[in-house]
Amino acid sequence: MKRTTIFKTNEGYVGAIVLQPEGFYCGYVGIPHHHRLYGFDYSTLTDIDVHGDLTYGRVQSKPYHYPTKDEKYDGLFFFGFDAHHFTDKIHPELVLGMKEEFSQHELNLAKMALEIAYANLEDENATFKTFDFIKEQVESLSRQLKERE
Repeated sequence: MKRTTIFKTNEGYVGAIVLQPEGFYCGYVGIPHHHRLYGFDYSTLTDIDVHGDLTYGRVQSKPYHYPTKDEKYDGLFFFGFDAHHFTDKIHPELVLGMKEEFSQHELNLAKMALEIAYANLEDENATFKTFDFIKEQVESLSRQLKERE
């Protein structure tokens, strides 16, 4: 497993799934410059249905190349969402098992998140949103963006 997974969605857009240091996933779909939603404020797109609503909208660019970490996707506008809401459980053990993918600072964040999880500060009904769940949501977002092209 990698920290960042990049793939082509069924609609042909760039999909990305990123494991965050605290032990939860974020999902993204990159759209090209000619898409009519390119540059839109994600918070105004209230009819997009993804887990936890859209929480990200930005052009990928230097110096960070986020979310893909690959400059060949610079210029795409990425819409995204995260699985770090009150109803979401974190799983920092994933991060601690992939030490080579994270900086020491990020590993320290994972350790603190683990302490919070064990202190039972999460909602007792919260569930961990798996990679497969996030990928399904990325595909759903991709379909919705294609419909609005």
